[in-house]
Amino acid sequence: MKKNLLLSVVVPAYNEKKTFSILVKKLLKLKIKRIKLEIIIVESNSDDGTKEDALKFKNNKNIKLILQSKSNGKGNAVIEGFKHVTGDYVIIQDSDLEYDPNNFQVMLKPILNKEAKFVIGSRIKKGILRMRNFKNRRILSIIFNLLHIVLT
Repeated sequence: MKKNLLLSVVVPAYNEKKTFSILVKKLLKLKIKRIKLEIIIVESNSDDGTKEDALKFKNNKNIKLILQSKSNGKGNAVIEGFKHVTGDYVIIQDSDLEYDPNNFQVMLKPILNKEAKFVIGSRIKKGILRMRNFKNRRILSIIFNLLHIVLT
């Protein structure tokens, strides 16, 4: 394995004002042994203040900021982000903090150990329902989780 690897983190962002800056700050603090991060933010012209928050990070050397003139959906933003990837590995990180960047090391381990060529994150772990957890709405959480299992 190379001494230092580069992980590209593609962050599609559209109307995620509440969590966007929190996520970016978490990514900037993230330390993974022998891996450097490049953060690629694709902001899709949000109208809730996310765009203005993204612009605050435009001069950060670890961030590539791509500003789209309109939202064409998450898939389009991810594809646009892929065009700017220079890393050895790529992770797509949603802006809503549904997935925790602190899990990157665990996700990368099978790839770095040559046990897998890619990893797909899951919200269900070892049979424990973890997909959705709506505070004070246990019935809704159970319904969403059961539907996720059935549809999967």
